[in-house]
Amino acid sequence: MTTFSWTPSIPAASDYVLRLGIDGPATADLYSTTFAGTTTSAAVNIPQNGVAVYATLYYEIAGVIRIQGYTFLEKGSPTLPTLTSPAAGTLLSGSTSFTWSPGTGVQLYELALGLGGRATSDLYQSGSLASSVTSRTVNVPANGATVYVTLYAQINSSWTTREYAFTEAGTVTPPVLTSPAAGSQLAGLTTFTWQAGQGISDYILKLGTTGTQSQDFTAVR
Repeated sequence: MTTFSWTPSIPAASDYVLRLGIDGPATADLYSTTFAGTTTSAAVNIPQNGVAVYATLYYEIAGVIRIQGYTFLEKGSPTLPTLTSPAAGTLLSGSTSFTWSPGTGVQLYELALGLGGRATSDLYQSGSLASSVTSRTVNVPANGATVYVTLYAQINSSWTTREYAFTEAGTVTPPVLTSPAAGSQLAGLTTFTWQAGQGISDYILKLGTTGTQSQDFTAVR
């Protein structure tokens, strides 16, 4: 229990409001109470998560609201959230709920899913989520590709990450070159076209004259 005390204003305030928050200056997600002008202290139970606590004292004199802001630091250390569902090794398909433990001292969350490698978000990007949100449902394709999941947590205005990898249900289908036809004689500006396939994150097209997979002619990514 921590006691917050303040000197009485001169001239005397009609009311005081004390707000405490961890989500930034002037927030009240931790505590908020109005006191009569004769009250100059409040006892508040403060968690011990090692994060910044923003205290804001409002007081009213002759109908005018005045504000004073302060910053403190909790004892202890924050705890990062951890993805709890789906379980490791689960094959993902269709509507999938991603759930995480809340951690402690977290201001915001963000969830990203991508097929293009670590910390990518080409499949899903949640945007900033309130500290009370601990799950999101995402529609995951069934193409057999690797899904990279990144869980972000903002603590003391800095972002930290937890990274995970899953596999979609289904089977990866490789792309197939559809044009020009095999055996065609090439000359001048030529368009190479292929079927998209399934579960593909990137393509590389190589052209060469010195054997399979050579690229002495050109390379396009």
